[in-house]
Amino acid sequence: RGEFINFPPEELDPLYRYVQEQGLSFGIHLPLFQPSWLAEKGLYLALIDHSAERRELFFRLVEENLQWGKRWGADYLLVHLQRVMLFDHLQNGDFSIREAEAIAQAGVARLESLAQRYGIPIVLENALGCRFFYHVEQYLSLFENSSWLRFCLDIGHLLIDASLYDFCAEEFIQQLAPYTQEIHLYNKPVIGKLTEISFEKFQELRQKFPVHPSQTPAEGWNDTEAVLRIILRRRPDCLITFESHPSLYPDYRYTQEGIQWVKALCRQILTG
Repeated sequence: RGEFINFPPEELDPLYRYVQEQGLSFGIHLPLFQPSWLAEKGLYLALIDHSAERRELFFRLVEENLQWGKRWGADYLLVHLQRVMLFDHLQNGDFSIREAEAIAQAGVARLESLAQRYGIPIVLENALGCRFFYHVEQYLSLFENSSWLRFCLDIGHLLIDASLYDFCAEEFIQQLAPYTQEIHLYNKPVIGKLTEISFEKFQELRQKFPVHPSQTPAEGWNDTEAVLRIILRRRPDCLITFESHPSLYPDYRYTQEGIQWVKALCRQILTG
């Protein structure tokens, strides 16, 4: 299977032919491609945003991608839940938790309607760096009564938010596990407590290391095995999408060893 994002428009036809030839099941990560009508980067659009104009662009892009998904036979559409607001320089009174929650509730109702209309589930991925929306209770309120919306856990985003906003990542994973349709899986060294963050530090923390069996908690890495055990015991049908920055480990064998390790670990968890 695959998950497709930000393809050059001229490569869409070859991509579609490849999907058909290989019989791939796949999802679309918003955006499938950057449309000519959109000046803003499509990847930066999200459901929760203090800009009403960008929110409307988000929904226009969502519907366009659902149309592509319906034509291509996509299993789902994945979107970012919240905008990264760390560097938006919002002042007191510009935005609030109450506003973020109201936008989220209105937005998921709108997404639910679109998903039902096109017959494609919509998966909401936790972004990071939004101090107005990070509590597990806020997330749960979006999925508890939904038929068409699912959750994607981006493990790195969660670890950064847990450090920034001082909450327990494991408890978050436990409570969201029943709604977790997908994991964006990679690894990073354990992050200490963050009180503030510079843009340079933010870019460093966003690095995505491919998972590998040599990355043990004793050596300061996040516990990949523990995350998989928590989720797969509640959602054995959860999808796992491997993410990493190839420049960090240009030797593909390292990445492939990690993929094979995770596949074996999943079989052990599901049959144990």
